[in-house]
Amino acid sequence: MEINEYALKFINEHVLTRMNNKKEFRSRVRDLYHTAYFDGLIPTVVFALAKATEDKVKNLDNGKNELNKTEEGYGFFILAIFKFLKEFLHINIQKITTEELIRVLKDKGIENKTLIYMRWLKYFAEAKIETGE
Repeated sequence: MEINEYALKFINEHVLTRMNNKKEFRSRVRDLYHTAYFDGLIPTVVFALAKATEDKVKNLDNGKNELNKTEEGYGFFILAIFKFLKEFLHINIQKITTEELIRVLKDKGIENKTLIYMRWLKYFAEAKIETGE
């Protein structure tokens, strides 16, 4: 499976089926990709995780969406990054914590692949989520 295929899989399996406000993900992933590209991936991920909170994203990973409207885009973005690292890149990351994400994302090779993945998430979110949803 290629990075673009994994991004589409995440959009189809998580965003389109589990999110209450899909438009929020579309907006967030666009903003966060731009921020990560220009300001750095680690600060962007830490910012998004702070907005959604670690506990709520952990619960989201366990199938329970407790995120409110403004947190949901950030939470699903973090979930997308976590699943990409763990499932696609097969990185040994067990917990959705700030410390674990920083530890893994310090590797430039992982950072580059994650940015490519984020770009594909942005493209697919723009293609599959209508602005009026």
